[in-house]
Amino acid sequence: MKTRLAMPPCASIASPFPDLRRSELLQPMHTKPLKIMKAQFSTNGIFGLAVGVLLTGIAASATTNYVWQDSPSPAPPYATWATAAHTIQDAVDAAQDGDTLLVSGGVYDTGGRAVVDLMTNRVAIEKAIRVESLMGPEVTVIEGVTPLDGGTGNEAIRCAYVGTNAVLCGFTLTNGYALFSGMRGMAAERAKPYLPVAL
Repeated sequence: MKTRLAMPPCASIASPFPDLRRSELLQPMHTKPLKIMKAQFSTNGIFGLAVGVLLTGIAASATTNYVWQDSPSPAPPYATWATAAHTIQDAVDAAQDGDTLLVSGGVYDTGGRAVVDLMTNRVAIEKAIRVESLMGPEVTVIEGVTPLDGGTGNEAIRCAYVGTNAVLCGFTLTNGYALFSGMRGMAAERAKPYLPVAL
């Protein structure tokens, strides 16, 4: 039996994919989001460019990077949708303290990293960064792995490890396990990371 932990959507982010219908959110997105964003940017003209340059100058120390499973040319630092990371962990590893990672809808069930011993986490955030689902927990899932025996063991993969001053927001965590303690969706360091959770 899978256990699901759903976080509320992140209120601070507006989707750049407003023309996608709800039925399309879990389907492969291919290039439709890029076409939508291109049309939006071209209608903003010089004014949009000037505002973008102004805002970029104000927030030069922190960047926004992207995760999209169907990005055509993934490449660090994953600074555009066209070069977005395919896994959340790749984008986390490339991020710097203060950065924000925006994650498109989908089921994230590949990638990961161990933080302590052999315990693999699908997403391990040890930096002071913000990782946000762009489309909300209904369509953005981080999935762990159940060990072969159905309990604990080396095959287990926890959904998320969230460190001090890190933020993980707007995801559903499902099927996460730990090496020795059975069902575990996530682990967090003691310094109270921000984890809005709704069961």
